[in-house]
Amino acid sequence: MLKLYSGIMKKKKKLKLNKENIFIAVSIIFLLGSTLFYGGRFIYFYRLENVPKKEVITNLNELLISKEVFADDGLYKDDDVYYFKGKNVNNYLLYSGRIFRIVGIDSNGGIKLISDEVSTVIYDGSDENVDSYVDDWLNNVYLNTLNKDYLVDTLSCDDKIDNNITCKNIVKETISSLSLYDYMKAGDVNSYLNSGNYFWLSSKKSDNTTWYISNEGASSTTSNKVSLGVRPVITLKSDLVVVSGDGSIDDPYTIENLVPTKLGDIYVGSYVTFSNHLFRVMSNGDTTRLVMMDEMDKHVFSTYTNVFETTRKNSLAYYLNKDFYNTLNTDFLIKSEFYDGIYERYYKEVESDSVKAYVGLPSVGDILFGDNYLLLTPTGEATQAIYAVNNGRLSSVDINEEYNYQPVIVLDSNILIASGSGTSSDSYILK
Repeated sequence: MLKLYSGIMKKKKKLKLNKENIFIAVSIIFLLGSTLFYGGRFIYFYRLENVPKKEVITNLNELLISKEVFADDGLYKDDDVYYFKGKNVNNYLLYSGRIFRIVGIDSNGGIKLISDEVSTVIYDGSDENVDSYVDDWLNNVYLNTLNKDYLVDTLSCDDKIDNNITCKNIVKETISSLSLYDYMKAGDVNSYLNSGNYFWLSSKKSDNTTWYISNEGASSTTSNKVSLGVRPVITLKSDLVVVSGDGSIDDPYTIENLVPTKLGDIYVGSYVTFSNHLFRVMSNGDTTRLVMMDEMDKHVFSTYTNVFETTRKNSLAYYLNKDFYNTLNTDFLIKSEFYDGIYERYYKEVESDSVKAYVGLPSVGDILFGDNYLLLTPTGEATQAIYAVNNGRLSSVDINEEYNYQPVIVLDSNILIASGSGTSSDSYILK
């Protein structure tokens, strides 16, 4: 009996130990499982909350380089320079109130720009006092309308080009025109630089004639006295920060953050709404000169003379200073001088004569916007002809021909600005 009892007790003790072992094993598994489960969840949510943020590039130079391509349209690298090539490229930049296209990045990191528009139309001649009428206009007219804080020297190809297009001789200029070498690198006729307008290049042949681009994008030279478009080329510093934009035509890169308080503070090229019309700033200083961008019904210049006479009925001058004048808020208008001297070679010839009016027209040598409109400038060939701008080229128009025109007015530059950013879609509104 004693042995039987002892055996039963041993079995019960062994069974108890087995249950304890099972409990301990299950507990360990449970703890390990919980640790793994909740530890894994902790790591998951920690990583979710602490995902490394993608670096936002704000330096314009670095941003452009990050978009380098190796095929199709876009930014290409060639040794130590970058250049945009092709037609469909997002290289728009708003600077000093005007849209530019980014040509590329030079060997110093400078960002080369060219005006997207023809900025004036003049003859590229020379005389004993002026080496180049175009360079003279760029340095003495256009450059003075820019924000110079961000500018550096532009590296320009200065090779004489007859057959082979090279870039061995490089010069430094504050402002220039585009070289034939740069035009070809961008894709020739199949590039964003082919804008449908005539414009001068900086390159010359060995006979000293100047290369230009036609309205179809072809390059050529001419020995004839022709007045073609000017598209300024400038270069920005390499360390500029992008304020906004993605480089597209609808959202160009911006590097400035101008908040003007009065009309005299805004850049040339900015859009202004005045008397329910859309204008752009042509010049700014003690007064602000505006050119209207709204389309008007065509009108003859005059039935009698190519002189802008505000008292001669049936003339454009009379209409602008009577009928059109009465549609404006005349409290702000300033009667001003408009140059109307005869133009033959040098753009400053127009300053030899002037007329006083409340409403005028653009003249040769002004900063111009748009295309296909009359100028105030008479030709020197006949009293029945006036100059007009067509596809970036001056043409002679009969004064009796109905033609497009752009009214020009002058306002006090101290007028306060109520709102707007100065773009075509968000023009400045005056108080």
